[in-house]
Amino acid sequence: MVSMAQNGPEVTEDQRRRSKRVVVAFDGSAASERALAWGLAEAELRHATLHVVSAWTVPATALAGVSVTPSVGTELQRAAEDMLDEALSKLPSGSGVPVLREVTAGQPIPVILRASEGAELLVMGTRGRGPVSGLLLGSVSQYASAHAPCPVVIVHEATTTPRLGRVAGGTPGGGEPPEGREPAQGGASSAGAPAEASPNGPVEAGLFELSEAECLALLGSVEVGRIAIVHRDGRPEIVPVNFVLDGRTVAIRTDSAVLLRDAPLGHVAFEADSIDPEAREGWDVLVTGVATDITDSVDQWSQNLRSTALVPWAPGAKERWIAIMNPSISGRRLRQARRSAPAR
Repeated sequence: MVSMAQNGPEVTEDQRRRSKRVVVAFDGSAASERALAWGLAEAELRHATLHVVSAWTVPATALAGVSVTPSVGTELQRAAEDMLDEALSKLPSGSGVPVLREVTAGQPIPVILRASEGAELLVMGTRGRGPVSGLLLGSVSQYASAHAPCPVVIVHEATTTPRLGRVAGGTPGGGEPPEGREPAQGGASSAGAPAEASPNGPVEAGLFELSEAECLALLGSVEVGRIAIVHRDGRPEIVPVNFVLDGRTVAIRTDSAVLLRDAPLGHVAFEADSIDPEAREGWDVLVTGVATDITDSVDQWSQNLRSTALVPWAPGAKERWIAIMNPSISGRRLRQARRSAPAR
């Protein structure tokens, strides 16, 4: 269900698709309330619509021997809408930011990713455990930072209430620079990477070490990498693969006899990169760890990993899953010097 909150002008569905939007995931937790305040300040800075999305599901406990009637869904929908309305009523008035309010039944990840399509930014909290069943922002935010189709800002528990204005790292109010994926060129960096052009001077050339948060955000922006294994006779081999990132875990689907024979229980290296030959710039991320075949594992973590949307490019069933356990993650970015944009 999509409707408008009372503290902004009306926005139609067509305008939603065409307007600049800052999307905030909300579940009623304190973390999501901080994300909502952060998102409002950022939407005002960007002259954008604040799109607040909340997903709900019927709790699993309600399904244990209990008949679930349509009225249950109606009550949950109404409760989620009331909770969101209350949070929106606490926001500062007078900002003039249009607010698009969306409360819908469904699993949180697909609802959030669908809402963030075409958005300028997705804002989420961490450690969320609000009363909206299913939207637990701790694990959802990790997945969204790797798979969202737009830049992601994760507002940490310690982040202060934002005030208007932008500081280094793109954090209103001077809070801790949030984790997330790297934004489009010219925007503030959600992952803390330097911007393409600094208003205070030229960008320095060099080879820069990346933080783990930056590495994970960059890994989530590509689909192809290379896994390096060592055969039993000592020969190394590198195999290009499609992969999925779930939290800190890199996983692949394969039917390669080479990988299935020599990768499991062996130390492997995985690398992904992006290179711009014309600019002579780029980045690379290296993940090392022990490869484990999780195809037949029955633990919840393995089952969740196998349920991720990984579609290999190469033909074949590719029914075996290999994950890199206990990973060590590092990365580097190469930049060339450039002058700052001229003042206007």
